[in-house]
Amino acid sequence: MHKIRQILLFLERGVSQRAKEKEVRITRKTIALYLAKFLQTGISFSELLKQSDQQLEQLLGLIKTTVPEDTDPSKAHFGSLVDYFNKELSRTGVTRLLLWEEYIKEYPSGFQYSRFCELLQDQMRLNNAVMHFVHFPGKLLEVDFAGDVLHYVDPTTGELIACPVYVAVLPFSGYGYVEALPDTRLPQVVKALNHTLDYFGGVPLSVKSDNMRQWVSKSCKYEPTFTDMLESWANHNNIALLAARPYKPKDKPSVENNVKITYRRIYAALRNQTFHSLSELNAAIRYKLDQHHQINFQKKILSRQELFDGQEKALLQPPPDAAYNVNHYTRAKVQKHYHVLVGEDWHFYSVPYRYTGRDVRITYCCDHVEIYHEGQWIAVHARNYTSHAYTSIKEHMPERHQAIARQRG
Repeated sequence: MHKIRQILLFLERGVSQRAKEKEVRITRKTIALYLAKFLQTGISFSELLKQSDQQLEQLLGLIKTTVPEDTDPSKAHFGSLVDYFNKELSRTGVTRLLLWEEYIKEYPSGFQYSRFCELLQDQMRLNNAVMHFVHFPGKLLEVDFAGDVLHYVDPTTGELIACPVYVAVLPFSGYGYVEALPDTRLPQVVKALNHTLDYFGGVPLSVKSDNMRQWVSKSCKYEPTFTDMLESWANHNNIALLAARPYKPKDKPSVENNVKITYRRIYAALRNQTFHSLSELNAAIRYKLDQHHQINFQKKILSRQELFDGQEKALLQPPPDAAYNVNHYTRAKVQKHYHVLVGEDWHFYSVPYRYTGRDVRITYCCDHVEIYHEGQWIAVHARNYTSHAYTSIKEHMPERHQAIARQRG
């Protein structure tokens, strides 16, 4: 616009064409074009100079008037079908070409394929607009499970054991926690939550997950019902429970993004390594996780570790004196092979052989199995989740069985 005003100013002063071209640095042809536009307005040059930029643009016809799309029946009809198109494209094997063929068959005067794709792409671009979230330090923890699993090899059987992977993140700093679990049952989730708080060294105000069955016993968009064990854990840690809306993963975008980061920084880095126990696998995960926290954010000069230590860790609530522990109690009879069965895992644990045929009480959590007889502690084992397997201690065997074990081993 300042060029147009310069042309007007020189025209008002009667400057020659050559001078105008030299000073404004616009060709004579373009100057002549604007001169014709000025003359068409019927307003003097001096009066035109008094107009605002917007008024001058309107007088010269530089502002293009757009016709509302809703007045175009073809676009209106296309707009009514956009939701259907997007839904169909999510189905296996459905392509834009197929949708266009169906569309043009039903509406012969509609858009050709190239224009159809342009309009559909424009609409998808609008639908995919993202929202910027402002996160506050120490306020929220988001948790989820990665879609893919990791594995370790059972050294006794050579079996490849699949392990679901738990992922948690503090949205403010991006500081997270990752752990491979034996299974996705609630006691393991609670154990992973305990490890998360221990790793952070504090407790956020709230924790959010989706509507997975371990998290909510009754799904609801407005008032989900959380499982009793999870509520006990939350009360123990003074933390509020939140749940995303059903089928709305964007309600917890930070952990969804952290799952992608986990694939790149941990899964990819460990893809060529072989592990022989869950603890060995988790040690490798922890090492890669710590490395990830030391890497600077893209286009920033600080890392997740620095942001967490400097601005978030001090705002976390202090952890409780002791971690919440999930204990289960059951009774069993010591079988002839001096082992008792924990039915939840269908795994056998040994006791001293002299208790064969006796009734015992079993207490177990995620990590240990303790066995009592008449209130007296008689055995303790690390919990093993392998079904139809045995965990035995040599000292529990009779002498002859120990001798046989020595010969075979």
